[in-house]
Amino acid sequence: MNLIQSERQRGLQGLVATGDVKMNWSPDVMERRAPFGIKPVAENRIRGMLLGLAIGDSLGNTTEGQLPSNRRERYGEVRDYLPNRYADNRRVGVPSDDTQLTFWMLEHLIEKGQIEPSALADLFESHRIFGVGKTTQKFVDAIRAGKPWLEATQQSAGNGALTRIPATLLPHIVRGSEELRT
Repeated sequence: MNLIQSERQRGLQGLVATGDVKMNWSPDVMERRAPFGIKPVAENRIRGMLLGLAIGDSLGNTTEGQLPSNRRERYGEVRDYLPNRYADNRRVGVPSDDTQLTFWMLEHLIEKGQIEPSALADLFESHRIFGVGKTTQKFVDAIRAGKPWLEATQQSAGNGALTRIPATLLPHIVRGSEELRT
């Protein structure tokens, strides 16, 4: 694969260099073409991806924050819903804030055609978030206090932001965009 660097990547690399975005820059990951084609993906596969995200989040939110070894010792392999504190300890699936924020991000992308961080932060701040995590709550509180989105960001060891990756890729996947490759 050829190394590439787009204007967006240079912008992100600048934010990393100034410390505004806290991450390690890896040219092997950040400057290579995406490893998939430019053909559109069938609508039912996209729906399946989003449904799978919500189901996985619902299955996992009752044991969120537990070490995998502790979770496995206590519950074995989680294959069904566990008693859920957000649903009067019934064994039902309840998505967490991760699913909510993912679908709001997708709606934002559909409406705006791109991610506008300030508008997205305002969207998150303006809605009730069910089962909100500590990091998300701190971010929302900072936005409500008037901080710009970049200053409102929080350091986190969690992986909730990973659930929003499908939403950012979806417009490219739907239309088979060459942009995703560069």
